[in-house]
Amino acid sequence: MPNYLLAPGAPLPLSTLAELLANGETVALGPEAAASFIPAGAPAEASELAGLRAQAYGTGPEAPQPLVRLMLLLAVHQAVNEPIGLARPTAERLLAMYNRELLPVVFEQGGDAAARAHLVLPLLGEGEINYQGYRLATADAFSLFSWEPLALRAGEAGALLRGAPFALAYAVDALLRAQRLARAAAAIRALAMATETPEETALSAALAVAAQAVAGALDHAEAAPLAPALGQLAAAVAALGQAASTRAAQRAAGPGPLSLAAHTTTSSQLVAAEADAYAALRTRQVVENVEQLLGLELLATAAGAPTGGSESGETLLAAFRAAVPGGGPGVAPYPALRQAAAFVRGHAWLAVGPGGAQ
Repeated sequence: MPNYLLAPGAPLPLSTLAELLANGETVALGPEAAASFIPAGAPAEASELAGLRAQAYGTGPEAPQPLVRLMLLLAVHQAVNEPIGLARPTAERLLAMYNRELLPVVFEQGGDAAARAHLVLPLLGEGEINYQGYRLATADAFSLFSWEPLALRAGEAGALLRGAPFALAYAVDALLRAQRLARAAAAIRALAMATETPEETALSAALAVAAQAVAGALDHAEAAPLAPALGQLAAAVAALGQAASTRAAQRAAGPGPLSLAAHTTTSSQLVAAEADAYAALRTRQVVENVEQLLGLELLATAAGAPTGGSESGETLLAAFRAAVPGGGPGVAPYPALRQAAAFVRGHAWLAVGPGGAQ
C-alpha cells in the first residue's frame, strides 16, 4: 500500500515533502486524482514528439538523483492540482518511476525546459536512467519491470513541458537545508556565546519569506517568480557563512575560510536577477558552501574548546569529534573538512533556546 495519496486541491507542504524524501515513502494517485485525468485521445503527432525531443539539450553536471526523484513527484503533483492535459497512464508511469527510483538523467545546465524534457524523455523509451547505482539506457531499465514505452496522446508532449519541477526541486532542497543550517548555526554559536547574532536574525526572516514563496509555487504552477525570495535567502545564508568564517579564522583555521566566504557572498548577489532555475541552483550552491563554512567553524571550536561547558554543548562536541576525528600537523585538512560539512548536513540539530539549551 502506498504511504501517501495525491488528491486534487490538496497542498503538498514542505513538512510532508521532507518526510517523503527522508523516509522513502511511496506515493500514488488517490481516487479523486485518478478520476481527474483526461480520457485517452488520438495518438500524438510525430511533430509533437519531435518538439519534446528537441528540448532535451541539457548539459553540464548531472542533477543529484534525490532531486530528480523530487522532480518526478512535483511533476505529478502539478498535473493533479492543475490539469495540464495528461492522461492517467502517463501520470502513473511517472509515479512508478518515482516509487521504484528509476531516475532519469537530468542535467543542471539548460534551464527548466531542458530539465523537464530530460525528465520525461524516458516515457518514450529514450534517454538514460540511473537505477541502483547503474546508468542504463531507458529501454534496458524498463525491461527489468517488463515496461513498454508509452504511446503519448495528442497534447501530452506539450503538457509534459509545462511547469518548473527543476527550479522547484532545487528551491525546496535549498530551503530545507537552509532551515537545518539555521539550527546548526545557533547550536554552534551557543558553544561560545548565548546571544543570537544579527546574521541569525536576518536568516530567520529570509527563511520565512522563502518558505512562503516556495509554498505558493508548490500549490500553483503560475505563482510569482521564486528568484526574489531566493535572492534574499541566499544573501542571508552567505552573511551567516561570512560571520562563521571570520570566527573560524580567528580561532584556529587561519585565513583559508575567508576566500570561500567571499566567493559565496559574490555568488549570492547574483541570485535575485536570474531566472528561477538558475536562481534555485545557485541558492543551493550557496547553502552548500555555508554548510562547509559552519563545519570549519565547528572544527576550529572543537579544537580549542575547554571542557566544562553546557551539557548540550559537550554532547554536541562529543558527537562531532566522534564523526570528525580531525588531522594534525602536516596532515592535509580536506578529509576533515568534508567530514565536518557532512556532519553539519546530517546531524539532528535541535532548536536552541535561552542560554544555549537545546
